[in-house]
Amino acid sequence: MALSSVLARRIVIRCNGDEKRISYFSSIITIAANCLLFLIKIITGIIIGSIALIGDSIDTLFDVIIAVVVLIGFFVAFKPPDKEHPFGHGRFENIATIMLSMLLMISGAALMYDSCSRLFIDVVISFELWVIAVVVFNILLKFFLVRFSYSINHELNSESIEANALNYFGDVLNSFVVLISFIIYYFTGFEHIDAIAGIFIGLMIFSVGVRFVKSASSQLMGEAYTDESLRDLVLSVDGVSGVHDINKHSYGRRGVLAMHLEVDSALSAEEAHAISERVEKKIGENYRDIDSTVIHVEPIHTVEEEEIEKRITEIIRTHREIKSFHKISVKGRITFHIQVDKSMTVEEAHRLVHKLKGEVASFFNGDVEVHVEPYYKYGRDNYK
Repeated sequence: MALSSVLARRIVIRCNGDEKRISYFSSIITIAANCLLFLIKIITGIIIGSIALIGDSIDTLFDVIIAVVVLIGFFVAFKPPDKEHPFGHGRFENIATIMLSMLLMISGAALMYDSCSRLFIDVVISFELWVIAVVVFNILLKFFLVRFSYSINHELNSESIEANALNYFGDVLNSFVVLISFIIYYFTGFEHIDAIAGIFIGLMIFSVGVRFVKSASSQLMGEAYTDESLRDLVLSVDGVSGVHDINKHSYGRRGVLAMHLEVDSALSAEEAHAISERVEKKIGENYRDIDSTVIHVEPIHTVEEEEIEKRITEIIRTHREIKSFHKISVKGRITFHIQVDKSMTVEEAHRLVHKLKGEVASFFNGDVEVHVEPYYKYGRDNYK
């Protein structure tokens, strides 16, 4: 088993599976490791005059800051909900990530500008072989942090830790660029290779900032849930006819899922509620990142029922004496409401209802109930 996995497992055992303590311990380890790398790289970069290595060290400094923000985010995110924040405080992490990402983008742009400037001047790098050892050590430690972060995330299922793991992997690539540029410089003496590597690293830093801004902003705005396995899980619940408009609202480690559930229109309110509770229970058992589910239950009609409603509508519209209609229901029996002129007599209304029932009976073998209401053009209150 890799050293990173062993360390992550020891932390989990030491913390007795407490996610809060695991988060704190893992954050402290990543902060300490990045602080060590920053000091080594910034000192080495200044000594040899390498803009690429200095830029790589600045990226590591931001890793330290981001790790600190993640740690603070865990402190805030684990605070219980209160009156002002009924869904908790987890979105603090998203807000902080956006601010730090803007700084990251500025840093990347500044590094690209300085590196471009170096292309037009002669720069001598005081390169020695021990510098390669520094860069290799950086690559190995960063790769260790990648594996360690993924191992910890296996226990916590945290988006911020996963994002950090991806960021560390990008740092490994940056360090490889620095290493290759040093090797090229050592064998060829091509002095501008350092500036070219600096441009590439600056671009990588800038792109990481953009990616974090997009991810954090998307979570703040609310994202459509595209997990097809969740849709399949919901549809597997007995009584569910369909599901749509699935959206997830993230509040740090808390997740609120909203969806529209389609059930048989003939079900009672109690039966529909029981189905929604079974859906909530099944989601809670299978998705740790979802704390609560908000379900809007909608009745769904069969194709046959929709066809019957359509034909009833067509029949009603052939009668000019009917001013309006509503509440067409097909649930084993047909009921609908029609509105006629308030001056229509009871006898005329009776004949109209009899005629409507006869027309509906031509394609529907069941009870038909028609409710007749007076029609008021400007509302009942305007008539005495």
